[in-house]
Amino acid sequence: MPLLVLKYVLLAALAGVLVYAGNLAYGMFFDNSYAFQNTGQALATPPPVSSETAAQQPVASGESTPSATIDPYELLLSQADLNFMENRVNILVLGIDESLERSDWGSFRTDTMILVSIDFETNNVYMISLPRDSYVWIYGQNYRARINTAFGAGGGYNGRGFEYAMNTVSLLFGGVPVNHYVCFDITVVKEVVNAIGGLYYDADIEFTMNGRHMDKGYQYMDGQAVLDYCRERHVDSDIGRTARQRAMIMAIFEEMKNTAQIQDIPDIYSAVTGNIYTDLTFEQIVSLAAFAMNIGLEDLHEYYLEGDYLNIDGTSFWGVNQYEKRDMVKEIFGVDISISTDDHVTVLQSLAAEKRAAVAAAEAAAAAAQNYVSANLDYIDGTEIADFNTRKAALLAVAAVKDTKDVGPTIEPIVTATQEFNTWFNTVFKLAIEAKKAEPTPTATVTP
Repeated sequence: MPLLVLKYVLLAALAGVLVYAGNLAYGMFFDNSYAFQNTGQALATPPPVSSETAAQQPVASGESTPSATIDPYELLLSQADLNFMENRVNILVLGIDESLERSDWGSFRTDTMILVSIDFETNNVYMISLPRDSYVWIYGQNYRARINTAFGAGGGYNGRGFEYAMNTVSLLFGGVPVNHYVCFDITVVKEVVNAIGGLYYDADIEFTMNGRHMDKGYQYMDGQAVLDYCRERHVDSDIGRTARQRAMIMAIFEEMKNTAQIQDIPDIYSAVTGNIYTDLTFEQIVSLAAFAMNIGLEDLHEYYLEGDYLNIDGTSFWGVNQYEKRDMVKEIFGVDISISTDDHVTVLQSLAAEKRAAVAAAEAAAAAAQNYVSANLDYIDGTEIADFNTRKAALLAVAAVKDTKDVGPTIEPIVTATQEFNTWFNTVFKLAIEAKKAEPTPTATVTP
């Protein structure tokens, strides 16, 4: 049973959640008093047996009374929240990197985001990976930004960060409810790997992080190496990093299974419990453990938020394919959602390209005008130079305005400013200079 629980939670909750639920299940099977944590009950002594009952249970001399075999599944059900298991439950799994290497950042973002949908009726689990740079509308804010900023927008741990993150994901999927959250510090991965003694893994990239170098290929990896590997994204992209994280999760699971380290779950949990946050109750976690007994790998379905890279004002995002998203929601949740074509990745890419073209045109107009002025300084007085510099600076200032929250409104002002600058330069400034150049040069008077 612990292996099944481990399998489900590890795949669904990225190591931290796995250890949390796995430890609960372990305690329930091997230390029954643990099952009553937070319930106000304790089994300090066996329950009393009436004399009548005792008289009906003779014990042969010299023989011990065999203890009753407790069915693990029934034990779980006795402590589970049965109402919780009647409906479909959607849980947002968040991985936050607040390690020592990044402690000076001052704020933390949810670098790992997975929406886990559990269908208790059909025994299916659907896991949707959400790229951290997904360009989405942020709950409670009138703008689009990276999805991993929602947690901070809500005030993080000490504010409404979890609420903002869950509601942002709900908005993304057209109102599909997100019922609960489980959040863990990504350094949990490091601690778990160290607790199991590391593992051998075939790394697909070579990189250096904080002075630590990793070669490509099959090698032994301790917790720090695994953590670095799961963080690295500069070699390729965040999309590549997400794929490596999923593969590493499977490798950790396989290592624990193959080395029979399931019995070490309590020790592992004690090392990471302080870095796990969730609004799930003990009874609800027990419900998940009971559910895990009846599923296999074939019941786990993995999805990815389809899209493409998007560059807005020099900032990289993951643009969402709205049509693929709509089809995925229909397939997983069986509901039809409305989408906005304005949020579709190709529309945003075109808008961003239009902005870049407008900026390029403004900069080209300023550069061409500057070249003309530099070549004709002999015909331009100080007042004209000052006027030109003021107008050129104003044009470049408009072109430099960036707004990753909504690039559209910044385009028209740049186009208008460029047209006005070119009109002034060609019909006023340049004509005046050309007129000066066309004036005849006065001849010198020769005195006989």
